[in-house]
Amino acid sequence: MELKIRLTVLFVLIISFLVIAPYLVFYSLGYRINFKDGGNITATGGIYVHALPAPDKTIIDGITRNPGGLFSSSVFAQNLSPANHQVLIQKDGYYDYQKTLAVKANEVTKLENVILFKQDIPFDLQSDPTIFAKISKEPVNRYVIVSNNLYYYDNAPENASLTQAQKNTPLLKGVLAFKVAGSSIIWLGTDGFLKNTNASNFNSTVELSKVAIKVSLKQAYKIETIGQETFLLVGTNLLMLNPTTQSFANFYSPVTNLLISSDQQKVIYYNDNAIMISLLADNLVSKIQLVNSTDKIANVYWLNNDYIIFSAADKINISEIDYRGNVNVIYLPSNLALSTGDKISVTKPQVFFDQNSKTLYILTNGKLISTNNLLP
Repeated sequence: MELKIRLTVLFVLIISFLVIAPYLVFYSLGYRINFKDGGNITATGGIYVHALPAPDKTIIDGITRNPGGLFSSSVFAQNLSPANHQVLIQKDGYYDYQKTLAVKANEVTKLENVILFKQDIPFDLQSDPTIFAKISKEPVNRYVIVSNNLYYYDNAPENASLTQAQKNTPLLKGVLAFKVAGSSIIWLGTDGFLKNTNASNFNSTVELSKVAIKVSLKQAYKIETIGQETFLLVGTNLLMLNPTTQSFANFYSPVTNLLISSDQQKVIYYNDNAIMISLLADNLVSKIQLVNSTDKIANVYWLNNDYIIFSAADKINISEIDYRGNVNVIYLPSNLALSTGDKISVTKPQVFFDQNSKTLYILTNGKLISTNNLLP
């Protein structure tokens, strides 16, 4: 009888091992049984989160995840089912960050460029509000267009060693707009063709477009380049040069302005009610809306390669460019705190962000305030 019991126990153990062992192996390899999908076995994925400054909490699907190490700003959550997952990042005194992220089987979804912004940013009051017009001007270029001719700009520091005769001699004739790109000058001629001239040899010019566009001397033009691609803003119509046909094609309209990120990987373009983005990695094919506003959008600037700042009516907004799931947008308070403890109300502000000093300037109600505490 004892032998029979022992054999029965042994048989049960063997069966249990044969049933459980494969499950444990699959579990260790990242597979799970999806009971919501009829008990199918599916591979899992993960989410990697990196935020600055270091958050107090990173919560994924309601579960607080511990950081990877002492004072770490990163969290890695494994064994997540292929589905949408909710990420919440919190830090005391900062705006919450929330994102819905899709996880795929056997892949790690990365959320690695998150910036947490302070809820109370200290501003300094500038004594002379008239300097806003000076600091917000376009940076001085070595070249200038005068009467549709390109000259060395007299006031550019780079041209200090040039003679007055050199400065008074046209470098290129019949120029509507230009863009300095490395050692080249890309320019639109009054004949409607886009051209490339070697900045060290102004007699060396090649045509980039073979089909002329209709031009007007009264029209505003702007040229921007990203990678090997060239944009031309004609009034409010944004065109892009097709390198195959060497002709311009409509890209998007209406457009107030376009801005290239400092890493030369992204372009944002906007009008009164929307901000769009296209990525060089996507060959600029997709036109993705980041922001939709009933108020007029203005004063748009890159904060870094992952965030932009803009104004809309009486609001100053900061938006991420990560369009997965949802786009996080925060709104600065309507009453901003000064370092003195006073408050200043924001009404129809003019905004400028200085990329060099990372300083935000706001002109409102005749007063100029600034802060360089925006980015961590």
